Order: sequence, then C-alpha cells, then structure tokens
Amino acid sequence: MGKGLPMETSFDLLLWRGTLADAPPVPTARDLAEWAEVLADAGEDAGAALLSDVAALHDGFSPQMIASRTGSACARPAGYPSRPDGASLDWTLHLGLSELSELARRAAAAGRPRLARPLLLPLSCRADNIGTGALVPGAIGDIAVTARTLRTALESEIGAEGRSSDKLATLLASLVEADRRYPALDYRAFAQASLTLLVPAIAMIGLLDFALSTRDLWSGPLGSPSLFHHVARQDSAGLGPYLGNVGRLARNSHDVVDLARIACRAAAEGGDGDAALEAWIALLSRGCRREMLYEIVDDLGDQAAHGPLLAILDRTASRPAAAIDTDLVRRVRDVGLDNGDYALAAHAQQVIVRLAPDNRLEGVILGSIEASGGEFGRAEAIFRHWLARTPDDLDLRERLLDVTRDRFDRFAIPHGYGSPADRRDTRLNRRGVSPDYPRRSAERIRAVDVG
Repeated sequence: MGKGLPMETSFDLLLWRGTLADAPPVPTARDLAEWAEVLADAGEDAGAALLSDVAALHDGFSPQMIASRTGSACARPAGYPSRPDGASLDWTLHLGLSELSELARRAAAAGRPRLARPLLLPLSCRADNIGTGALVPGAIGDIAVTARTLRTALESEIGAEGRSSDKLATLLASLVEADRRYPALDYRAFAQASLTLLVPAIAMIGLLDFALSTRDLWSGPLGSPSLFHHVARQDSAGLGPYLGNVGRLARNSHDVVDLARIACRAAAEGGDGDAALEAWIALLSRGCRREMLYEIVDDLGDQAAHGPLLAILDRTASRPAAAIDTDLVRRVRDVGLDNGDYALAAHAQQVIVRLAPDNRLEGVILGSIEASGGEFGRAEAIFRHWLARTPDDLDLRERLLDVTRDRFDRFAIPHGYGSPADRRDTRLNRRGVSPDYPRRSAERIRAVDVG
C-alpha cells in the first residue's frame, strides 16, 4: 500500500487521517508532537521533523535543551537548600520569582512593558480575513526552513549586536503578514490529500498560531524581540517559555497582581507606578488558565483599567480566528459597558462581528454600543447596513431614526450583558454586596473596595 510501507504502518496513517476530521481547528503542541511520531513511524522523516520543530516552538525548549543550558540567569542560586526526600521547600516558586526578577530587569532596560499607545485590532480579525477556502501554503522543505530558523534563533545566544533578536523579529513579522494571505486556512480540508499537501498545511497553521499568539511578547508596546528571546530561554520549572508557567505560581488573580508588584520592584520602576503595574499584569496574565484570566479581566474592570484590558483583548483576538476565546472577548466587552467605556466595548464587539459577519444580532449590538458612546456616524452606517438586509425591522428603523438625530437615550446600553451568566452579581457577591445596590456595577464595586 502507498509507498510500499508495511501494512500496519500504512494502516496507522489511515487511522490518523480519519481522526483529523474531529481534531481542533488549531492544533496544540501535543497534537503536533503526536502527529510527528505517527509520521516518523511511517518513515516520513521530513514531515515528522517539520511538525516536531513546530511543536518545539509552542512548547519552548525540549527538556534536553533545558538540561544542557549553561550560564542561565535563572540557574539555582548558590547556597539554596536542596530538597532531599521531597522536602517542603517550594523550588518552583523560588525559581519562578528568580526568573521574574531577571526578566523585569531586562524589560526595564528595553523600555518594556508599556501601555503607552492604543493597540490596533489584530490582522487575524480583519473583515477580509474571515473567508472560506485556502491556498496550499508551500512545500515541506520551504516551511521546514522557516520553522528550523525560528527555533535556531530562539535557542541561540543573543549576539553583541542582537542579531538573533533581529532575525527573530523579521521571521515572526513575516508570519503575521502571511496570515493575510491564507484566510481561514483549515488543514483538515487536506486530510485525504497527499502528505506533501497535508503536512505543510498543518505546519503553517501551527507557525501562524505561534507568531500571532506570542505577538505581545515580541512586539510593542508590551514586548520586544530581545525580551521574547530572553523569555524563551527561561527554565520550564519556573515561569517557563513564553511565561507559560505563570499559572503554576499564581493561585488566583490577586497572586498575579502580587507577581506584577514584584516585577515592578525588581525593575526599579519610578513614579509611573500604576501604569507600570497594569502593564506587568497584562504581560503576566498571558500564562494564566482560562478561569483565572476571566477573574483578572473582572478585577481590572473593577479598577476601570482600560490599557491592560485592551492589551488582553488584543492578545486574545490575535489568535487564528478558530482559536479565539469569544467568551473572553464578550467578558471584556461587558466590563467596558459596566464602566461606560464604550470605546473598549466597541473594540471587543468588533472582534465578535468580524468573526460572525452575517450575525444580525451581533451587528446591531455593535451599532448600539457605538451610539451609546456618542459615535452616531458609525452607528448610522451599521444600522443602515442591517436595515438594507431586513427592511421590515421596525425596532432597527427606530434606532436608525434616533442616531440620525444625534440621540440614543431610549436604546442606550447602561451596563454589560452579564455573559457569562451572572458575571456582575458574582463580582459583587465576592465583596458581600447586594446586586440591588445602586449605580453602575464597577462603580459600586470600587466604592466597596475603597470603603
């Protein structure tokens, strides 16, 4: 069968192809590693090596690479007590804080992180990038060169002139640009095609996801190429590659805030205290599990922290479309509405609309948010677009009439929609406050916090 491989090997490939229909639209590092093993067992060495390299990028360094590292800024400090017989010393926490302090000093030297300018909506949520159909991204050999070069750039020492970081930035930026050229790339469409088509499609979506999901680490205002390079070299027992192990150190959102304070002290931040703290919270939150990230968003909303909320939104929406956590996007939107921050709410709702451009309800919500924030021109354009599709919609006609008169009091959105369910009440209950307490949710929560 096939290329003359033993029947059981070909059968393994056949089984693998059959599982791809139910695989996630954006494969995880574990998926990539397991699929590389399948290809290796089938004698497809080039394809196996390519997927292994892409998996290694997502996972950070291999255990062997970590073990062979020398001169790490995060090495075990001299005199630190050992842990014989499973002693209670928390080496992971100690190492994580050591890594965080070193990262903070390097970040300060690079002038990062900062929330100095508004972040743009990510390319992967452009209206012209949510289409159907996809081009074959390239040959195995061509994509393998990109993956291997990226891995080499991350694993190499930073030269005196930062050559590795410069190469890293160029490669990652080119992948973000490639995201425009492959709208809605779905490797599963190639499940029954030849491996010369299937493997490059899998590898390309993995590389695109890597570049997009780490963009806040290698580009401003939060990150920089050199900062990303250093983060990649951290030991996986502490903060971990790409700060992916923050969740191992933090139990809840308050612990993440404490880690941010430690980073600010280590970086010797000056009078820009609140802004620096918020920037570090946004950066460190990238390694948190989903539920903890929701909690961080709520807590930042309680403080009306527009900058870090926008940064978290940008990072979330920077993933390939199929991997975007729409529940988190809606949560940021609702926090913005609770605070009367209609600009933030509109940014979040734009992401939702561009992911579901034919959803009338989401489009009308966007128009209503814009109108509630006084952006009557934008709201009018949105309402006219949907009224042309549903000319008998009397409610929409009334909304359009109001915005043409520069008013929207009847339909203004006073607070978030509460998705996920009872979000606002949960935030209040954590503070022992009745949901009937007057004023906006965030205002009454802040009132409780400050006494």
